[in-house]
Amino acid sequence: MGTAIANVEGRVDVQRLVEEQAALRRVATLVARGVEPAEIFSAVIDEVDGLFGRGGAAVLRFEHDGQAFVIAG
Repeated sequence: MGTAIANVEGRVDVQRLVEEQAALRRVATLVARGVEPAEIFSAVIDEVDGLFGRGGAAVLRFEHDGQAFVIAG
């Protein structure tokens, strides 16, 4: 029983890694194509939302004075 559970957990971990790598590849492809930053930020948010399924992801820019600005989200 323990082996079966470990096998299922292992497959879930591998599937999660595959999904994460695919998300990174899609964003990297946009960067390589030289698309506008706004489109890249939007894609990052979509990918993060897709991976974590929570919605509400955002890209922030942090300044040296401690302020943070929402770039996209």
